[in-house]
Amino acid sequence: MKSSFSKKFTVDKRMIDNFADFSSDFNPIHMNEDKAIEAGFKGRVLHGAGLLGLVSSVIATEIPGPGSIILEIKSKFKKPAHDGDVILIKIVLEEYKKINHVADISFSIDDEEGISLCSGISKVLYKLNN
Repeated sequence: MKSSFSKKFTVDKRMIDNFADFSSDFNPIHMNEDKAIEAGFKGRVLHGAGLLGLVSSVIATEIPGPGSIILEIKSKFKKPAHDGDVILIKIVLEEYKKINHVADISFSIDDEEGISLCSGISKVLYKLNN
């Protein structure tokens, strides 16, 4: 029962600022271009939890879809997403267990060049309508 869905997002200042406001994480690498560059990044960095929030949005709206509840998520961050980056999130529904309504999902986040920024797995509660 494998199926997949991919969605592109463009990381921008507004996204970074909104996540900082929501989370109260005002680390200078997120908020200040010069500080981010001084720290070795090419520019402002989107929060890692912000990337996972985008994964959550694809799970909730596409695969498995509305009504999904993330029970567990494990991720490995490899490279940051910066202001101006276009990223591709791919969600793969690996298995669905009807007995307990839990979907096993894998995900990857890549930049425009196909370089992996983050990958992981998730368990999602989802009741199929059949």
